[in-house]
Amino acid sequence: MRILFLSNYFPPYALGGYEQWCAELAEKFRRRGHHVEIVTSLPPADRDPSREEELPAHRSLHLEVEGGLIAASIRFLFSRRRLLQSNLQVLEGIIHSFQPQVALVWGMWNLSRGLPALLERQLADRVVYLICDYWPILPDPFEQHFQHPARNPALGFGKRLVYRLLFRFLPAPPQTVLRLTHPVCISTAVREKLVSAGLPFQHARVVHGGTHAADYAAAGRSRRRQPGRHRLLYAGRIRADKGVTTILRAIARLGSPLQKRLSLDVLGSGEPGFLAELRALVVQERLEGIVRFLPAIPQEEMPVVMAGYDALIFPSEWEEPFSRIILEAMASGMLVIGTLTGGTAEILEDGRTGLAFPAGDANALAGRIRALVEAGDRFDSLARAGQERVLRDFTLDRMAAEIESCLAAVCSEVVSTP
Repeated sequence: MRILFLSNYFPPYALGGYEQWCAELAEKFRRRGHHVEIVTSLPPADRDPSREEELPAHRSLHLEVEGGLIAASIRFLFSRRRLLQSNLQVLEGIIHSFQPQVALVWGMWNLSRGLPALLERQLADRVVYLICDYWPILPDPFEQHFQHPARNPALGFGKRLVYRLLFRFLPAPPQTVLRLTHPVCISTAVREKLVSAGLPFQHARVVHGGTHAADYAAAGRSRRRQPGRHRLLYAGRIRADKGVTTILRAIARLGSPLQKRLSLDVLGSGEPGFLAELRALVVQERLEGIVRFLPAIPQEEMPVVMAGYDALIFPSEWEEPFSRIILEAMASGMLVIGTLTGGTAEILEDGRTGLAFPAGDANALAGRIRALVEAGDRFDSLARAGQERVLRDFTLDRMAAEIESCLAAVCSEVVSTP
């Protein structure tokens, strides 16, 4: 098949797990003999050209919102329509030169819906949407940008004023309605949320994400326990709704004797202001010798990194579509202690493949950590069960095969239609 990928972001410039899936599936499909072209956004100003060469793509689309308050306002008033026309010309040119048999649309947040609409017009019913987040029901990206609280309180009034001027007194741009004929959701939770928001996705197929499970399992076999110590890990984006504050408050509730038997590494990046709040909380709760903040690392290094920890804490408070980090931790042989928001409950089962606690409940999480520290090897069976499930049900090969079958079925339907 000749497959065209359309995605707002693509590695090495990525926001979350779905961009990594985009790159991995492109490579899988190429190895299976398919021809794949990827169209994505322009790289940021601090680009790394050497990394781009490793992951070839047409990096040529203008994002909708870029820059701060003034830059975004100018873009909205004077450049939005022109940049959309430029994007449409780029995409139309690639369609003409590549002649795809089918298109696979990934995340579209911060790109105009006019782009997938163009695919629907040019390719008719040969457009498949792999929905890995909630972009189909999110508001206009400019509206989101101006409504988001300003990091600098002094700019808050300016943002609110600009929002009122742009969205209450100017005519709203015409809404692009997508047909979304062939949706595939990354979890049942994502499908249910979109259905509850009014999208006709009852028929959408669910294809759970996967990971390089065997690589994580192999690296995890080198794990060596430190007697009397439990090494905890948080890995991912660091923002308020990810629940890192809950971990810190939970550890603070354990008391000094138990605290001395564990460590927590917070691995990732986030907003500087929120990171400063977390660091202040560490000092306030006297956790300096227990908690470390470490920068994010390349994805390919994660199997070896995870082998250095005993348990992953996953305290997310937002409705996670489907978490890669839980798959990776389980495949590595780590015990996962997490919340069951969104699609997480389709991986993590309390008392069967890990331990769960209510989102935002520091006392409940403290109880889970206390049980882990005091129980010794009692939870090894949960870690093994989680690992076995990922190795059986959540491999990247399985994910690629299911998506490939979806694309092939769409092509077959079009060919067989009189």
